[in-house]
Amino acid sequence: MPALSRAREQARRATCMNNLKQIGLAMEMYGQDNEQMYPDTVPPGNHANNRIYGTIPIGLGRLIKNDYINNAEIFGCPSSNWIKPTQVKADWERSVANGIGPADSTYQYRGLSGGLTTYKIDSQERREKPALVMDYNVTGNYNYFNHKGEYVNILFTDGHVRGVPDPQKVLTMTDVTPEEADRVFLEADKLYGK
Repeated sequence: MPALSRAREQARRATCMNNLKQIGLAMEMYGQDNEQMYPDTVPPGNHANNRIYGTIPIGLGRLIKNDYINNAEIFGCPSSNWIKPTQVKADWERSVANGIGPADSTYQYRGLSGGLTTYKIDSQERREKPALVMDYNVTGNYNYFNHKGEYVNILFTDGHVRGVPDPQKVLTMTDVTPEEADRVFLEADKLYGK
């Protein structure tokens, strides 16, 4: 049975990587239509950058609102221990219908975290800090994990997705704070091009 369990997790990792690739393509199209800017977050630099709907679509949720992505399940990792893709979709649809959030993703979007000050796609600081979206893993009071907290998929600004083992939890937040969001994205930046 362990071999079957490993095979299932490998399939979930592949689906997760595909989700991130689709998010990356949608962000590229969004940027082409929005003066080379990535979607903003509300408020800027908000450490809860896994949110896709507050009282309006925010962050990655702007990709659905503007028809760059047509299914909110894309924002749910099939390996998540806290929210499944079908629940992400149901929360999105409820939020849009009632104008009341929240709707969360199992991925976190860098937005303006990680020391960034611009949403401009071709800025120097975006080239220096290329990690854009990654699995939302957090310990402490939350214990939210994708891939059992042992593996992290990362979307980079050039559109490629990289999956990495994370046995030391370097890419896992210890709490939901702006400082921890910044720290994990800065760690993810180090993996670019390796």
